[in-house]
Amino acid sequence: ANNALLVVIAAVILLGTLYPLLADVMGWGKVSVGPPYFNVFFAPVTLLLALLMGIGVWLQWKDTAIKRLRSAVGMSIILSIVMAVLVSLYLSPSLSSEITTEITTWHWSAIFAIAMATWVVAMTLRDVWHKSSGSAGRRRGLQKLRASYWGMVCAHIGVAVAIAGVGITTSYSEQRDVRLAPGGSIQVGAYNFVFDGVVETDGPNYRAQRGTVNVSRDGQLVATLYPEKRRYLASNQVMTEAAIDGGLFRDIYVALGEPLDRSAWALRLYVKPLVRWIWLGALMIACGGLLAAVDKRYRRSPKVSAASSSVSTSSSPVSTAEVQGELD
Repeated sequence: ANNALLVVIAAVILLGTLYPLLADVMGWGKVSVGPPYFNVFFAPVTLLLALLMGIGVWLQWKDTAIKRLRSAVGMSIILSIVMAVLVSLYLSPSLSSEITTEITTWHWSAIFAIAMATWVVAMTLRDVWHKSSGSAGRRRGLQKLRASYWGMVCAHIGVAVAIAGVGITTSYSEQRDVRLAPGGSIQVGAYNFVFDGVVETDGPNYRAQRGTVNVSRDGQLVATLYPEKRRYLASNQVMTEAAIDGGLFRDIYVALGEPLDRSAWALRLYVKPLVRWIWLGALMIACGGLLAAVDKRYRRSPKVSAASSSVSTSSSPVSTAEVQGELD
């Protein structure tokens, strides 16, 4: 089921990427495939994939004890619900676009994403705990787990991290297009942006109008950002250079727009929580695949392979001792 869902996800991405190019070549007109297409297909399939991933690590090839599976599933469901509610309560007051609103805003897509991410992590870590238990001790049990298994753990947690990043970023990101004069300020989410004006500056191959924006939270300066509007001398092309203050838990973007009347400027401001978790999750998935691929079980000695081939094609009877000697 996991393999089938992954193939469906790959097909959805391939179709959404290539169909606009095919339509252009065939003369069907310009077609734009954007977030609505991917959200409709991608979100439910990914959530179903996460649900099956949590259960899949506990299933055995021949027979699975339902009692053991029921215990793991029950505790993980409870933990997922509690975590989703707690994270939503924490995020909503600080990141709601209406700062003065007293009622907490519930974002159900984020709640489902957090619940499914917690579900995958909880089921995976419980499986690690179960497989590492034994009479030799926990430490010895962890050392006995193979690289392919740790690759699976890394990849599954990577999927959970990416799901949490997508869900929270989609639901709680803030964007404002504003008009600010020097000294003006505006609140976006939990952050206060103060515009200090624009100065002319020279780069190695361009001339730029550089703005200064001070970002603070709860009265404490968080970052000073310098968005630019650059005009390159060789091509006379104007480019916007956004200023970014990145972090593990949130990114802040400021882009300088066009000058308006009375020294005011148009500015685009973003606050994106957990946006880097999307790429962190993808990196963990890739690392999990590489870790599984280097498992020594998947490497076979050429000498052993050749010896086995020669033994199997021999027409004369061969004793067990001769086979063992040839393999050695």
